[in-house]
Amino acid sequence: MTHTPPGSGNRQAGFTLIEMLVVLAILGLVTAVSFPYFNPSRKADTTKIAARILHLAQLSRLSAIKDRARRSMTFDTVQGTVAVQGDDDRIVLPQGMKMTVLTGRELISSDRTAQIQFLGDGSSTGGEVVLSAGSMPSTKVQINWLTGVASIVALGHE
Repeated sequence: MTHTPPGSGNRQAGFTLIEMLVVLAILGLVTAVSFPYFNPSRKADTTKIAARILHLAQLSRLSAIKDRARRSMTFDTVQGTVAVQGDDDRIVLPQGMKMTVLTGRELISSDRTAQIQFLGDGSSTGGEVVLSAGSMPSTKVQINWLTGVASIVALGHE
């Protein structure tokens, strides 16, 4: 009977089953985490767009107070855009998202533009912007006419 020293036997080079399972588990986790970011059919979240509109409204109000001048936010419900007078930054709604704007006594739906103005004393003309996208919950941005302060209200499914 011949004796072979340990480590010099007829071992095949390769990976063990445990090593292969660990690699597959890591690949599965990476795929699961990154897949939603590359999915083009992902619907836009109304809350995220509402937060951007809220931020733009807050900046417009502060700018109006600082400059003691009127600043206008224009909502184009046909093109799906929100812009501020004198500012190149604009918000473009994702495809499939609908915007309804209520200013004063006039409900402006998807057939024209609307404006909410911020005055130098901090007040505004006031209004509401409702964002909806298919089965996603609707979100409302309210702008108080007296104080000019904007806030977000989650409406749920409508």
